[in-house]
Amino acid sequence: MNGLVIGAWRQHCARVAEVDAALRQARTLGMKSYAVMRHGKMYWLACSAQANHRGARDVANVVRQFYAKVACGVYFAEWHEQTLCVAWRGEHLVHCGLWPITSPQACQRASLFAQLEALLSQGCVVLLARDMAKAWQEYCQQQHPRWQVRVEQPGLAELPTPKKAYLQALSQRPGWQQRQRLMLALLLILSSASLVTWWFWPAPVVSEPVGGQQRASYTPAGSRTGLLTELPTLLRGFEHLAGWRWQSAELRGQQLVVVFTASYGRLEELIAQVPSYWQVHGQGKTVQLLYRDEVSQAFQAAPEQEVFNWSERYQALFPQLVLRSVAGQQDTHFQWQDYQLQLPSTSLPELQRLAATLDAPHLRLLTLKLKPAQRSLAAELVVRVYRHLPPSLQGASR
Repeated sequence: MNGLVIGAWRQHCARVAEVDAALRQARTLGMKSYAVMRHGKMYWLACSAQANHRGARDVANVVRQFYAKVACGVYFAEWHEQTLCVAWRGEHLVHCGLWPITSPQACQRASLFAQLEALLSQGCVVLLARDMAKAWQEYCQQQHPRWQVRVEQPGLAELPTPKKAYLQALSQRPGWQQRQRLMLALLLILSSASLVTWWFWPAPVVSEPVGGQQRASYTPAGSRTGLLTELPTLLRGFEHLAGWRWQSAELRGQQLVVVFTASYGRLEELIAQVPSYWQVHGQGKTVQLLYRDEVSQAFQAAPEQEVFNWSERYQALFPQLVLRSVAGQQDTHFQWQDYQLQLPSTSLPELQRLAATLDAPHLRLLTLKLKPAQRSLAAELVVRVYRHLPPSLQGASR
């Protein structure tokens, strides 16, 4: 199955407008091609930096479309002596990646399943392609008896590819934008044709407003947790800028601020070395680079009865993680709990893995602070968990 796209810049979008905004951001990040498909109420967007997109297809959309009736599943198959894993829960993609060691006894398999257990439900369906070793079936049945295991599934080369899973150039507009332009042209023609007759119509009757007001949509505080997965792209090459050294990075609202100090470089040399989506502010030996995250993320509070079990799960996956909870609060609609996560020694890839465990519509990233250390990073995050108020407390103020 040639032209398979696995590692991609991915987004979940609940509306067409969010897809359009994500495509605009993809252009600023240097992406060249994209594929977008709708699964339920969500759009799955995958963008690639490779310009040669002819015949390439997004593996996540291919697998999810083939197993459209599986609400929660994880698919394993062999790909170039590596193990491909695609996992989803409902309308959200949980994981899509390759594992370099295919041996079922390898420790990587246990680490992968530890991450999946934190994200998938007990009714998960494990789909093993027929080219997977039999030991994978035995491992799943022994370690995860509540998961359904289906063997002898089609391999990657046997999965049909829907048309929308093929990547196309970013310069080519999505189908709905083309239809919008056609509709606007038709509306212009109809408006011109009816302009004369409009003068002869009687004055329009103003109807009475319908009783009751639509409840305004709730906008939660904080930024999307998916911003963590984009840090390697946004901060690429910052440790090697000639004449400049970055001191810290901090998330302020929806704006990422990186502080640079000059060793021998000049301001115009810094501007020439950073991508165009960074805004440079300040002068002298201390300069700030600003990046505003324009991509929105669907919000849905967790059920009132859901229990948030963070400590054991996250400290098992990230041994150096220091996790502290902050006193919870509430307003007239929701309750929330803030968690402070500290990683004294980490890396951008590890923050990407952490983001994969935080990919949920009821989570928001309140603060992020990064400081470069010798061959590592020090990170501090504050994540907010939203959930619905119990019926007895709804309408109460803070």
